[in-house]
Amino acid sequence: MIQTASQTRLNSTAPALVAYNPQTISYLNRAIALALGEPGFILAHCDNLHLRRDIIQDVVANPTLQVEVLTLHPSVTQLFSTLEGALSQPHPDVVMILGLESVVDLEAFWGAANLMREQLKVTFPFPLVFWVNDPVLRQLRRVAPDLANQAPPALRMEGG
Repeated sequence: MIQTASQTRLNSTAPALVAYNPQTISYLNRAIALALGEPGFILAHCDNLHLRRDIIQDVVANPTLQVEVLTLHPSVTQLFSTLEGALSQPHPDVVMILGLESVVDLEAFWGAANLMREQLKVTFPFPLVFWVNDPVLRQLRRVAPDLANQAPPALRMEGG
């Protein structure tokens, strides 16, 4: 299932976990701001799904950014074709990619993304934020080291 930010219902209450760690959002916002208008990859490393939801809610609420949130279906194997079919026109400022931990064949997904990394940057001239947990990040580094090396170090996000 692929959803845009406008289709994704995020909790509208104040994000309790984020309040304990405001630097978390500051780091992500800074990384996005530095990457705006440029193709690239950002790794948002967060094992806590509630914290992840709260951070995404905060970024999506920024009125100066057009953010699309894509939740990958477990059967997805191709990042490029998934993005191509899902993104709105004109393209958003940033795309947040969720659901990687649910992808059944994550090795094939990362392998294909690694092969298409240059085409991804040409076709999608904006930052892609991959939300990863420990196992997903380890597999990315193992299966797609070239893709992983094109991203700055993963932004580790922890609550209170």
